[in-house]
Amino acid sequence: MFETDAAQEAQLFHIPDPEEASYRVAGGTSKLTDVLAQHIGHDRIILGSPLLSVSEQKDHLEITTSKGVKHACRHLVLTMPPFLILSQKITFDPALPGELVRVMGSTHTWMGESIKFAVEYESPFWRQQGYSGTVFSHAGIAVEVYDHSDFEETRFALKGFLSADASALTKEERKLKVVGQLTRLLGERAADILSYTERVWKEEVYTSADYQKYVMPHQHNGHPLYSSPLMNGRLYLAGTETSPAFGGYMDGAVHSGIATAHRLANKTGEA
Repeated sequence: MFETDAAQEAQLFHIPDPEEASYRVAGGTSKLTDVLAQHIGHDRIILGSPLLSVSEQKDHLEITTSKGVKHACRHLVLTMPPFLILSQKITFDPALPGELVRVMGSTHTWMGESIKFAVEYESPFWRQQGYSGTVFSHAGIAVEVYDHSDFEETRFALKGFLSADASALTKEERKLKVVGQLTRLLGERAADILSYTERVWKEEVYTSADYQKYVMPHQHNGHPLYSSPLMNGRLYLAGTETSPAFGGYMDGAVHSGIATAHRLANKTGEA
């Protein structure tokens, strides 16, 4: 559905097959991090210890956390969005190259300002009406909507993104507007929801920070400077914003992880 005016009937159009394959992850996308954690070992994962500083030593890097704990590492891979590395005021000794810092300071964190929502239903009634669940709107609070039912077909939801001005509303106001819009588009069954969930990403300290200036969406994602190791080849910047493929998206994060792992393996001689 494409909605240009709330007072007019939405336009229907056929979605062509995508050029790039897309998939649902059985068990949800959190399975990706769950499996990674199992391979690494939960006893080797340190949480609640934000990074404060990185300093180059003779044969290693020394990092210091907010708890005052120091760790020595042969190699360090930072996967925070580049702009967040600067906004968190992590210090580096020696300092990062000036041109790299300039690029980091104007690299967009994709969806960092977004509000993402999901409305759960007892059944995927929109499919029964012949709809895919995909909506684009210039008239409602929900500007994009997609079918977000699980792979196992046991839970059903519509999820998407809210307009930029939605952050001025309360959660309850946003919920009422979302359900009202879906009801207008899909009929009264859309009003019978099981739950409404949202995430205001601009409130997440490790996801979003004020740019203090306009930064274009996807600006500098995959910039060539991100592919060069730093601090005598011991520090790597990785993560989706650094990826030249699918920068900003989950695919970009995976691409960056694999590429960085290969660079490290080639450097250390490990398979």
